[in-house]
Amino acid sequence: MIRSFLSKRDPLDRTKPADYAIDKVLHMDLFDDSFTNLKRFCKELSWNIPGNWDDLLNKVKEEKEEFKLSSAKKIKARYYAIHIMDDILSILEKSFQNSQDFEFWKNAKERIATDRIFHVTLGLKNVHKPEYSFYDKNHVALQDKKIEVYMTRVVWDEKAITIQVKLPNDIKCGNQYPHITIATLNDSVESRYSNKLLASDQANHVEINKTVYGKITPFY
Repeated sequence: MIRSFLSKRDPLDRTKPADYAIDKVLHMDLFDDSFTNLKRFCKELSWNIPGNWDDLLNKVKEEKEEFKLSSAKKIKARYYAIHIMDDILSILEKSFQNSQDFEFWKNAKERIATDRIFHVTLGLKNVHKPEYSFYDKNHVALQDKKIEVYMTRVVWDEKAITIQVKLPNDIKCGNQYPHITIATLNDSVESRYSNKLLASDQANHVEINKTVYGKITPFY
């Protein structure tokens, strides 16, 4: 957490509006323990702490309350999906390379984040209830299982690009057309539009016919 904060926080500069309100700077050592830094903090601010520091530390240790994990509320996944491990963008690049639609692909891929996680949604909470319930109960047992995903074609229109896939018979999927959403081409389009796109007989498409692999993963 501290490393993340330091990497994102700009150096202190009281000439900038964001740092105008900083009155005092305390130089702390990240390698010191918390109690040592607390003593330094109190001394710098002239705070008088009653009693002996060592006695206070011992008292804190004695009164430490045991954390009970069972009392913590379980966070439910938003959906379960197959996280694709292969380089999907490279596969698409090759698929479009000799196609008359390569110019479309060149423009469309600019809307695809380089760190995007490509996946096949299997069960969406409150939408695909039987499938979601199955993976919610069994995802720990399934998490190390390597899933074969056969990509048949890439399909697109002016709103979105998606890949239609075939899954093994024992993999439950809540969508009528299992797919990997590659991108939505304007901000008003939701990823679920891929289902409508694959149901249309007017959409453009290019054959892929390639197998990739992934693992079943909860997404929060």
